[in-house]
Formats: sequence, structure tokens, C-alpha cells
Amino acid sequence: MTMHQTPWTKKASSLPSDRLRPKSTPPKTSRPSKSQAPDAAAQPKSKQLLELESLRAALNAQESSGASVTKDPKGGCFCQARTHPLSPYTPLCPSCALPLCALNLPSNLCPHCLSPLLSAPPLTPTRAALIARLDTEIAETTRKEHEAREGAEQTRRQTAGAFPTLASLPSPPPHTPPPPLQPQTHKVLSLNSKTKRVIVTTTTTTPPISRTASSSNPPSRPGTPPPVRTPAPPAVSAVVYTKGRVRPDGPYENLGLSGRGEDALVYIPPMRVGEESVRDTGGEGRRRRRGKGKAGEKENYGDSATTREGGGAEGSGTQS
Repeated sequence: MTMHQTPWTKKASSLPSDRLRPKSTPPKTSRPSKSQAPDAAAQPKSKQLLELESLRAALNAQESSGASVTKDPKGGCFCQARTHPLSPYTPLCPSCALPLCALNLPSNLCPHCLSPLLSAPPLTPTRAALIARLDTEIAETTRKEHEAREGAEQTRRQTAGAFPTLASLPSPPPHTPPPPLQPQTHKVLSLNSKTKRVIVTTTTTTPPISRTASSSNPPSRPGTPPPVRTPAPPAVSAVVYTKGRVRPDGPYENLGLSGRGEDALVYIPPMRVGEESVRDTGGEGRRRRRGKGKAGEKENYGDSATTREGGGAEGSGTQS
């Protein structure tokens, strides 16, 4: 029995391709345009914000799990806030009163006495209060960085001009660098005028480095060098002292001379003004000096008298 065919009835096709069902096309997802700002979580964080978050995570781990406070793996810093600024969280160690700089984190032990820095609430803030303070600083730093990025984006739009973007246009394909050029070889035929022979010369040309290739790989900028830390002072056993016994009658002597086999030290009293040492010259020198002084006075007196007489004679001769 055959079905009555009408103009609206579909005839069965004999081709196998017509019996295949068409594939359903998935709906196209709209891509965010370039004008839309990315999520705040995707923005790179500054070094200051990363340090605050790292310190908060360490304090939270000690508060929740009761983890023991460890020593600074970098050894801390013993500059006593002379090279670096004073720590805003724990400026002094509550046990040994060592001034701590900003490189000594409150989540570590004191670099000198190895005692916790958050153990005495009257002197230093408690761990919970410090965590709340860090949360406030992190929120404030994040807000300032977000405002700075928005201000920079607004300035860029005002400088370049805000043009509408067409979302229907397909995104351009990613830029792929061209393949490097291979060296080319050329053969040159030349005729020698003297020998009338053909000479074949092979020349290899090396392509120069393109500017685009060099600009695509900019040189890496050197990172910020780590801060210089002041090492710990040497131990007492490492300090070199002069070896020797101290006598009770002379504790302030140079002990280095006794080991060298030199003469014993002799006390020399201070000299008075106008007197010489008796130990060097003796009494005879003083007597000689006194006698020489009297003889010198007599000689000076005789010379002055002779000068007066000669002057008087000259004066009398002039008057006559």
C-alpha cells in the first residue's frame, strides 16, 4: 500500500548523506571586550602587599594550629635600627630589650635571646591584635593600589581618546614571530682575462638579525637586591684577649710585654714645670747649670758696662 503523495509530503531520498542528522552548533559565548576592566583578583600585587599577606598568614597559622615560633632562617638583623627603620610592630624585644629593625618579623624569635616577640602583652601587642591591625593595613593598601590603577587608566583614556570598541569584530590572531632566515648560498661565474678560464666562486650570505626579533625579547630588568643584614656579634670565646696573670699590686700593666721577655715596667712620675728629671742628669748636672748661669750673668754684666763706657767716650769726643 502506497501513501498518497502530495506537494507537501517529503519524499524519501535515496542518498545516504541526506539521512545524516545535522550537527547542533553550540551557542557562542560572548568574550569580554578590551574596554572591560579585569577582575581585581587578577591584578598583580605589589611587594608591600605580598609582605603583609605573608606575615598575616604566618600569624594565623600560629594562632589557629598552635605552631611553634621558629627562628628567622636568614639570621635576623643586628643593626639596632641604625641601618634600617625601626620595626612598627615589635620595636623592642620584651626579654633582652634589643632594638629590632623592620627586617625582624614579629612571627619569628628574637635573633639574640631566641625568645618569642609576642609573649608580653604590656610591652608588645598580642597576636590577635596584630592580626587585626594587619587586616586593616592590607585593606587600606589594596584600596590605594586600586585607586592608583583606576587613575592611571583614566589618564590613559583621556590621553588617547575614548573610542567605542566593536564587540562583533573577531579578535586578531596572536602574533607569531616569523621563522628565522636561513643563510643563502650563491655561485658566481667569472672569466679570467689572462688564462681565459671560467672560475666558479661560492658565496654564503648570513641574514642580519631583524629588529622585530630583538625587540620581542627585551632584556630582563635586574631585580631589587636583598637588603644588607648586619650579622650577629662574635661569641665571647671568639674574642682574642691577652693571655697572662694579673698581679694584685699592678692590675693596670701591659700584659703583652711579659710574654715577650722584655724588661719589667717602671713607673715614671710626671715632671714638674721648670725641672728636669733627676734620674737622667743627677745632681751634678743641676749644679753645673746653676754655675753656668751665674758665669753667664757676669759676662753679660761686663759686656753691658763696656758698652756704656764706649758710648760715653764717643759722646765726649763729639762735644769737643
